[in-house]
Amino acid sequence: MLTIRQASMAEARRARLQVLLRKLHERVATPAEEEEFAALDKRLRQAPKSVAQFMPTKLGNIMRSAEAHPRDFYGLDNSVCWPRLWLVLSPEVKGEVSRARASLDTAAQVWLWGMLFLIWTAWTFWAAPIGLTISMLGYQWMLRAANVYSDLTRAVHDLFRRRLYEAVEWPVPKNPAEEYKAGAALSVYLLRGFAPNELEFERRT
Repeated sequence: MLTIRQASMAEARRARLQVLLRKLHERVATPAEEEEFAALDKRLRQAPKSVAQFMPTKLGNIMRSAEAHPRDFYGLDNSVCWPRLWLVLSPEVKGEVSRARASLDTAAQVWLWGMLFLIWTAWTFWAAPIGLTISMLGYQWMLRAANVYSDLTRAVHDLFRRRLYEAVEWPVPKNPAEEYKAGAALSVYLLRGFAPNELEFERRT
């Protein structure tokens, strides 16, 4: 039920975004509508594009949309390609992503401790407000940290995905039109070892 509600809200936001987009193109949007457009656009980037991918919570949708990004844009299966891509990233990039992930993990721990603190409500009434406060603060922290982490993982694929092609000597797509098909084929190769018969490795010196 929650998943359906999240998907319905996203569809309503997309419909509203299209209305605002037309107004922006026609240059008749008010300053308030321009702000609304920016807020909706940011919110929808944090949601999956497919209804089937929706999760029951905002946090789940933020993470799911980041996972779907490389497939939606480049044909790359994130679960297959991310571990390989991680190995060819520079220490500086790894550090940024690792710090963002550590912040998300810490926030999750704070939220969990807040929930566990509610157990003490059985013995003392003041445990409830304390536990709920900690949990709410932890969840808000998780949302902020998840946004940062998801933005960074998207950026890694946007900027460094070609390193993955080069590392496995796979032909690098020459234009955006052929990239999705190439990414899907590379994902299948890394997962199953299957490749098009006509494909030749690109040896790089």
